[in-house]
Amino acid sequence: MPRYRWIEPVKPENADLHSLGLIGEILATRGVSSHQEALELLSHDVSGIPSPETLPDIEQATTLIQSVLNNGERIAVYGDYDVDGVTSTALLVQSLRDLGGDARPYLPHRERDGYGLNTGAIDQAVRDGCRLLIAVDCGTSDVAELEHARKAGLESIVVDHHHVWSADIPCGAFVSPRRPDSAHSFSEYAAVGVAWQLMRNLAGDRGSERFLPLVALGTVADVVPLVGPNRAIVQRGIDLFTRYAGPGLYALAEVAGVKPDSLRSHHFGFFLGPRINAAGRIDDPWIALELLLTDSPGRADELAHRLNDLNRERQDLLDEYVTAARIFVESDGSRDNPVLVVHSPEWRIGLVGLIASRLTEAYGRPVFALEQGVPLSRGSARSIDEFNVVSALDRCSDVLEKFGGHSKAAGLTIETNRIGEFTERINQVFQQDVGPEPPLPTLSLDAELRPEFVSLDLIDDLEHLEPCGHGNPAPRFLMRDLEIVDARRSRDQAHLLFNVRSSNGVPLRAVGFNAGDRLVELHDAQIADLAVSLRKNTWKGRTSVTLEVVDFRPAGS
Repeated sequence: MPRYRWIEPVKPENADLHSLGLIGEILATRGVSSHQEALELLSHDVSGIPSPETLPDIEQATTLIQSVLNNGERIAVYGDYDVDGVTSTALLVQSLRDLGGDARPYLPHRERDGYGLNTGAIDQAVRDGCRLLIAVDCGTSDVAELEHARKAGLESIVVDHHHVWSADIPCGAFVSPRRPDSAHSFSEYAAVGVAWQLMRNLAGDRGSERFLPLVALGTVADVVPLVGPNRAIVQRGIDLFTRYAGPGLYALAEVAGVKPDSLRSHHFGFFLGPRINAAGRIDDPWIALELLLTDSPGRADELAHRLNDLNRERQDLLDEYVTAARIFVESDGSRDNPVLVVHSPEWRIGLVGLIASRLTEAYGRPVFALEQGVPLSRGSARSIDEFNVVSALDRCSDVLEKFGGHSKAAGLTIETNRIGEFTERINQVFQQDVGPEPPLPTLSLDAELRPEFVSLDLIDDLEHLEPCGHGNPAPRFLMRDLEIVDARRSRDQAHLLFNVRSSNGVPLRAVGFNAGDRLVELHDAQIADLAVSLRKNTWKGRTSVTLEVVDFRPAGS
């Protein structure tokens, strides 16, 4: 049976969008109602990015930074170990140095320090002679640590994008578009987007434009919605990549097999971002930060290869862990729970979020994956649309040591001997909010597509929708009544490889990633409906179209 509940496209009746052809159909399916609205959505005009002046405390932050710069005093920039945190830190450090400042970066180590500000780093910054602390991609929930900094004589600025529980935190300026009192017209930036807005306010558009490739990388990799200003930021960052990327990003693109002059948003999300993330997941985020800050092409090449090796190691470990997690689910009696809680002392904390993501995709239900320790276990959660995981954790807070995050992704710390109790509680919350069973996840299809219209020219036309990502996904199409030909598994057994043929004989190649376990089901279908996206595939100098199959079902079902 299909892995998703398909939401089939309805042929739009809006004549206003007909001139845009298939793109008009896609936009109509997504709720666009006029030609003008479509043009605005497709625009990449940077003039649509709101002024930084309306962000809360932006002037206070600018004044504090300018005062420290004028006095020649040192600034500590404390970030996070993921792509958003590393790019935010690199942007602020380099921007402040460009302005003549003495900026010193600090990053937490995931295993030693955990997420957020820590007093050890604050004390080190004081010993290093820093007079101002800028916490970026963290700080919103670190009240005790900010109090510690203030008592140590270190004033602080928080630049963040996470959910705001209270705007009353002990710092000199709290720059966040998510503050309840924010007059800013957009709240969905990644932290690197907020940091860039701060630098815009300090250095102006001309002084901050060169950092847009870095902002684009952090924005896409942090999976914030690619709508409105984020769309303009990412597209402008792509346009400026060959001009401003710098030795580090150029070297990383080279080892990842990405051509800078043909860069797209998905290269940030699936090629560059994972390699930056690999450092913080299984080694030290400083490797990635040094890559982004270095001016030496030789050192950049060395660091890029190191990140490439770490990413391969990360992939191998993740495959091993996910296999163990699936065995855990199938063997311990929790398979029927609407929320899955898996744990192991063998897992590394940097990979538990990816374990949770893989299991959520496989089982279609919320998953908590924990690195089991003594006496505490730490972990990550991934959820489904119907279940706000951070709200659910709040209702289980008496069982937890610490938690935080977003509606579909969160982190938590718990006493190991309370994991069983937590498993019962979180499943009770799910049943109260959603019901006894997770609903089949939905798959929204943008338009129906006939095989004879599939071409390289069509893919080129669809690039008007770029940049694509969360909130503006690459289009997915319904293709009906296709004969399945030569279906087989890939060499590693993980994927499906097959050809399809329409009733009038049009042949196309298809691939179903991570669907190798559905080979028998595909054979049995014989004639199938496919939910697909379109990809260019180049082999031995020849470029053709491949159908990337998201799901399939027997024709007519």
